[in-house]
Amino acid sequence: MRHRRDKRDAGPRRIRCRGNRHSACGPAATQRARAHVVTAQVDLAKPLPFRSGEFDVVIANLCLHYFDTPTTEGVLSEIARVLNPDGLLLARVNSFDDDMVQKFLADWVVLSVDRHDINRYKAPKNVYEITARRPGSQ
Repeated sequence: MRHRRDKRDAGPRRIRCRGNRHSACGPAATQRARAHVVTAQVDLAKPLPFRSGEFDVVIANLCLHYFDTPTTEGVLSEIARVLNPDGLLLARVNSFDDDMVQKFLADWVVLSVDRHDINRYKAPKNVYEITARRPGSQ
């Protein structure tokens, strides 16, 4: 993935990735930001314990590929429910293929899908990094 620093910003570094703007900051700023970030370990087979539209971003890092198709669809539906109307899903999955990614994201507004080959745990794996807006957003 190519990153470009936005030179107009004199504060925290601004990075543009495929048209999306991201902020990068040092450890002290990251520590301060943690006070405003909700993290949770939840049972993804159950409804998420959050209000509808509560989040701007949901990060699903290497967890969606563990379930059967109906459960994965239910998890994605719950993620869509807790995202605000323009909310983003940032996900990484492995053990998927292109058809599975397209199937599970058919209702989402997909902004990017990047596929990477990695070698971990003594076996090659395909990892997809996905950025998508919740279904129904523009």
